[in-house]
Amino acid sequence: MRNEGATLALLPPEQPIAETSAVSDDALASPARKRREDRSGWEPIDEKLRAWGRDPDQFDAGEIVPPSRPIIYAARRVADKLCELGSPAPLRVVPDGDGGIAFEFRHRDDSETVHIHYDNSVEWIQFHKCQIFYRQQLRPVSTWT
Repeated sequence: MRNEGATLALLPPEQPIAETSAVSDDALASPARKRREDRSGWEPIDEKLRAWGRDPDQFDAGEIVPPSRPIIYAARRVADKLCELGSPAPLRVVPDGDGGIAFEFRHRDDSETVHIHYDNSVEWIQFHKCQIFYRQQLRPVSTWT
């Protein structure tokens, strides 16, 4: 069962399109303005991923496997897609210690993770009060358009 109250917009909503002249220009501009505001929350995430891509060896590689450049690139593609679909920026983006990267989102008692694994597989997990509520494997990032 998919959580209808999900905070992520991984799939674009199905909305009917109808032509009308009954809407003001300001009302039409509001969604674009909102998207720009939402996008600004993604800028620090993108900058962090860019910094990791410039120097993936910056992690203390003692007991962890740092993400490779291809995984960092995949994470940037995931971030771009989530932003494009209107998802709010994550609370944080972190290396997972096994060569992957996870985006963590939180809303009250719910949290979500979009996890890009070292093998380019992507998983979306929703938690409610720290228990898994929903889990879905997504297509590998390399197949996204």
